[in-house]
Amino acid sequence: MVNPATREVDYCDDSITENTRAAYLRGNFPLVSGPPQISNVTISSGQARLTASGLLNGHSYVEQTTLDLTSGNWSSAISFTATQTLQTLTNAISNSPCQFWRILAP
Repeated sequence: MVNPATREVDYCDDSITENTRAAYLRGNFPLVSGPPQISNVTISSGQARLTASGLLNGHSYVEQTTLDLTSGNWSSAISFTATQTLQTLTNAISNSPCQFWRILAP
């Protein structure tokens, strides 16, 4: 199921953009106004720092990444349990000119 409220962030050719094409696999979120989102991205020294927002304390999430949106192949980069509603995740940037991330609640 694709939910237009799910946000996906990408880094291409030294610029950051976001769109609403990410898959939304969990269904409904209790007690929050929507799915988890990537609300901020900063790039520095070969690393991307993503801020995930809209998280529920104690719930499990997976940050996934891909280099090609047309392939449909996403790799799990970081699995985590939220300890607060905002959490910062740090990722190495690949040598590819584009990299895409999303946060899922499995």
